[in-house]
Amino acid sequence: MEAGPIAVRVGDLIVGVRTNDDEMTALLVGALRPHVVPDLDAPPNLSLTFGEAEGRVRGLHFLYRSGFSVVRTSSPGRLLRAALRYVEGFAPPPAGATRLNAKLLVRGDDAMIVDGRFGGTVDVVERRLHRLGCHLVDVHAPLLDRETLEVTLHAPRLELDTDGRAEIDRRHPPTRHEVELHDARYRLRGLVVWGDPEPDGQSPAQRYAELTPLATGADGDVGAEDLDVLARVTQSCDVVRIAYPDTRELLSALRGLT
Repeated sequence: MEAGPIAVRVGDLIVGVRTNDDEMTALLVGALRPHVVPDLDAPPNLSLTFGEAEGRVRGLHFLYRSGFSVVRTSSPGRLLRAALRYVEGFAPPPAGATRLNAKLLVRGDDAMIVDGRFGGTVDVVERRLHRLGCHLVDVHAPLLDRETLEVTLHAPRLELDTDGRAEIDRRHPPTRHEVELHDARYRLRGLVVWGDPEPDGQSPAQRYAELTPLATGADGDVGAEDLDVLARVTQSCDVVRIAYPDTRELLSALRGLT
């Protein structure tokens, strides 16, 4: 059964959240209660699809943002917690930060950024990434501090219903590989981007242009400050280019960065 969408106010925006499970919808409503707008029909910006187990095989659950799969997991609790973070992702970024269209991996005090166009490939190899000590952070558009070029995480800024949020954890406790959001900074160890791995015949401007999709907004624009950040990042960390979404190439690139 597909439950009706929830309308959630985030700043000046109304965000629609839909699931295919009434129980999960109730849990989300409980946590988001301070921001739920009743009796409002909102198009679904976020969709949660909960799969069913087949024998001993656990079902897979997916979070979609504007039609694109952004989280893939066998843990219903992780999907719910990720949805709360993605709701907050519709708010403007903090001052002095650049949002990147990318996946975020952390390992100790280091962070690796993977071009968002490889998103599905990252999800598929997530278990193998755990063997490298890497953990995928369920956030929309990782943040770079424009001054220090560090990757920043922040404790949730969206006020949630305390009891409702706790009920999600009670029924579906966090998995050992989930990254809890808190105020933290990580050294940017490297970028994995979509591009030609062989620089022959390409100018420096062409190599730089391959990075601009990382900071391009939904309207197709990219700010001057964000372009400056990308230029400085290429001088401060490793940049690995992969020509197409191949799991072996991605794992090899991330091994090189760790």
